[in-house]
Amino acid sequence: MTRSSRAGRNGTAHVRSEDPKRARWQDRLEPIWGVVANGCHPNRHTLNAIRAAGFDVSGVEQGELPGVPALVRPYVSGQVLRSSSTLR
Repeated sequence: MTRSSRAGRNGTAHVRSEDPKRARWQDRLEPIWGVVANGCHPNRHTLNAIRAAGFDVSGVEQGELPGVPALVRPYVSGQVLRSSSTLR
């Protein structure tokens, strides 16, 4: 497969916490956080949305950012690639 047929994007994004208690707080505070943090939505199911759009996320790293508020610690980072099924 050539590089051009699997063109992707690199990036990092805050995501919804897998901890139900923290996820509820993300839902409660998201409207305020979006204003304070210039449109950031820390409660989004980002990887699910990327997968649903037909991208391969197998090389994506998930974790928690140290030294930031708990609300935005969960993140995903890496390169998403177009799935071969979306290249038509």
